[in-house]
Amino acid sequence: YFCAWSISFYPQAYLNYRRKSVVGLSLDFQLLNLLGFGCYAVYNAALFWDPLVRREYACLNRGSMPAVHANDVFFALHAFVVTALTLIQCAVYDRGGQRISWPAALGTGAAAASIAAYLAAVIGAATQGGGGVPAHTNMQAPGVPCGSILSWLSFLYFLSYIKLAVSLVKYIPQVWLNYKRQSTDGWNMHNVLLDFGGGLLSLVQLLMDGAVTRDWSAVTGNPVKFGLGFASMLFDLIFMAQHWLLYPAAAAGSFWAASAAASAEAKASGSSKGRDEQLPAASGNGHRPSAAAAADAEREELPHGVGVAHQPDQQPLLPAP
Repeated sequence: YFCAWSISFYPQAYLNYRRKSVVGLSLDFQLLNLLGFGCYAVYNAALFWDPLVRREYACLNRGSMPAVHANDVFFALHAFVVTALTLIQCAVYDRGGQRISWPAALGTGAAAASIAAYLAAVIGAATQGGGGVPAHTNMQAPGVPCGSILSWLSFLYFLSYIKLAVSLVKYIPQVWLNYKRQSTDGWNMHNVLLDFGGGLLSLVQLLMDGAVTRDWSAVTGNPVKFGLGFASMLFDLIFMAQHWLLYPAAAAGSFWAASAAASAEAKASGSSKGRDEQLPAASGNGHRPSAAAAADAEREELPHGVGVAHQPDQQPLLPAP
């Protein structure tokens, strides 16, 4: 799933670059995507690297460590960077008059403000010694109860819930845009297929982790990863239905569709040119046209009302003036 999800960002970015346009790509989707992957990157990085967070997680899950792997961290960071670059494309390339809607802007602003407020509260509690599990505290007997609402782990769960909420709604603007345009042109379907495969493999990996370790807290303790797989797969199925069932005539969303069309046009032009070049060769290769065909051609060249010139041995009916 790591490879599928990581590669899935590039077909859309390449399509935008080749077209020098983001018409057909929802700007709301990209903005929400940036917010979601920013939260997801912080969440995964902290659970993977921060010893304080990992101890608190173990305290809440009977000593089990977070089921976050290095590939999870790299994927989240990579996704955030590529999404930011795609959003820059949206600012630079032709948008077709599209703008970020006020619901998306308002929701993103509210989420950012709530994150900042929660972070300030957690920092304040940690500074006063009232939040999280202190670094010197034994995991089995923490000085502060595990799962305090002002702990760093609770803050990370808050970020994960924002990511999950974003993932549940971020695809809606793109679905709506496709519906309004009655087309998926500009929305790359290879991205959708790779995303679907990544979501499926992500769920398989999570379930296999729980089965191998006989510890299903890997699923219950990482709800965002479990929910993300289902949410992405559901919307991917909707996009597939739009592309191949509802609006099949607008199949130009693939990044090689325009290249294939240009190649076909060039081939057709070359064939037509070849036929034109063969016409003179056909008349000069020793095969003379028939007398009737020559007479017809001569008659077409004369002005209307003027007959075909007589043979040399025939005298004209009227003398020349």
